[in-house]
Amino acid sequence: MGMYINSENETKESWLKREATIAKPKYPPPKDELFVCLVHNNSFTAAGVAYDEREFNAFNDPSDHRLRIWFTVPWKKLKDVIPEHYFKQLEKQYGGQSNA
Repeated sequence: MGMYINSENETKESWLKREATIAKPKYPPPKDELFVCLVHNNSFTAAGVAYDEREFNAFNDPSDHRLRIWFTVPWKKLKDVIPEHYFKQLEKQYGGQSNA
C-alpha cells in the first residue's frame, strides 16, 4: 500500500468532507471513482486510495480492527492531494476508460 491523500492546504478529513461521498466498501467502485479508506490509527489518521482490487482488499482486511470510514471520490479530483507520479499512474490506468 502506498497511495495516500495528503493535502498541503487542509486536513484530509476536511478534503474528504468536501470532495468525497461516504460509501459502503463493495468492489468495484462506481464508474470513474475510486475508494478512499480513512483509517484511524492511535495518534493520526491516514486516507489510503484503493486504486485497484488488491489495494481495496488490503484496506478492507477483516482482521484489521482499526476504525475505518470508506469514501468514493472521482479519481481526477485526487490530482492535488497525491504525489504527481501517483496521479500519472491513475491517468494511465483510468484515463479515457471506466474503472468499473
